[in-house]
Amino acid sequence: MIVLLFGGRVIAVLAPLAWDDGWTSILLLASHQLFSDALIVGFLIHDISLRQTVLPQAALGRANASFHVVAGLLMPAGAAVGGVLASTFEMYAVIWTGVVGGLVAPFVLLASPVRRLRHMLEVE
Repeated sequence: MIVLLFGGRVIAVLAPLAWDDGWTSILLLASHQLFSDALIVGFLIHDISLRQTVLPQAALGRANASFHVVAGLLMPAGAAVGGVLASTFEMYAVIWTGVVGGLVAPFVLLASPVRRLRHMLEVE
């Protein structure tokens, strides 16, 4: 789970490297999209499976809805902050800041109890 998230974040480095309008940039962006999306989807499958085994069945719908609402609110907020920062600073510096900031998530998971899970918990 952590490896999938970390891999997806590391591959995100390809996006800011695509700075010109040639074939190299097209290949970098296509590679980023293909591999990063595949790894993040793998992470999300593990994430939702873990959530489904840990949470009580009665709370599962509310918990999933809460995750979707929070994520849905954070995306436009992040886009707005990124837009303000990109208009204030150089665009590539802001993109690199986002890439490096995305690398924090796997380390948060490493510090959590998720790291010690070796198999899915039994459903009661």
